[in-house]
Amino acid sequence: MGCAQTKFGMPKTKFLSTTEGIFSAVKRKFGEKTVSRSKNGLIAEAIQRFWNYDLLRAYGMKKVREMQQNQRFCAQQIGDLHVV
Repeated sequence: MGCAQTKFGMPKTKFLSTTEGIFSAVKRKFGEKTVSRSKNGLIAEAIQRFWNYDLLRAYGMKKVREMQQNQRFCAQQIGDLHVV
């Protein structure tokens, strides 16, 4: 008997821990408290927080990729100097 699967093909335990990790990261970055009082305002505030989290994460991933490419380029240049 195998593990129960989600619609994304992950085991349920892995999916839940991933989801909880994202919620935890959003709460760490933007806090747990909300300012809005109406239901619509609360929903809009939550959507904004996740949208901001996605933007920050994408920006960070882009910067990491750029740094890795620069390191590879520098290593290649150093390697070329030793060959000469």
